[in-house]
Amino acid sequence: MSMPDWLSSLFSLTKEISSKAALPIFIATFVLLFLPDPYSQKIGLDQFRDTYRIWVGVLLLLSGAALITNAIWAIAGFLRPKINTWLFVREKRKTLRSLTADEKAILRRFIIDGEASVHANLNSGPINLLEHKEIVTRAANVSVRLTIFSYIMQPWAREYLERNRDLLN
Repeated sequence: MSMPDWLSSLFSLTKEISSKAALPIFIATFVLLFLPDPYSQKIGLDQFRDTYRIWVGVLLLLSGAALITNAIWAIAGFLRPKINTWLFVREKRKTLRSLTADEKAILRRFIIDGEASVHANLNSGPINLLEHKEIVTRAANVSVRLTIFSYIMQPWAREYLERNRDLLN
């Protein structure tokens, strides 16, 4: 059973309505529909409300749906980078648990010896593996003696290895 075309068009429309327009419409239609009778009679809205109740109700639902949809998109936009970073670090932590002895020797210089940067030969296999695994990165494209470059450790890796020094044994 599929959704009628007009209903799916209505849902896609709610995503396009901005919160700046939806909020006043929502408040106005909410007040119009739920204002107690004595007050609505005093300001002359009771007949209008009775005549157009269904349309005012549709506007209330549409503007409410637009507000909820916009809120969900805003929350998702805020959380997406944090979730992506968390997933990235979680996946990379698995990599830190399966390092070779040569890779551990390089990382010990960062963690145990406290070096901020390590100079290594560009042709070195272990440093290239660490760079490929996104654990270290080249600090600059300026070399010393043609193939010696400075490498720095990624902050997430440094933080994790500082807390789990036993992984470098």
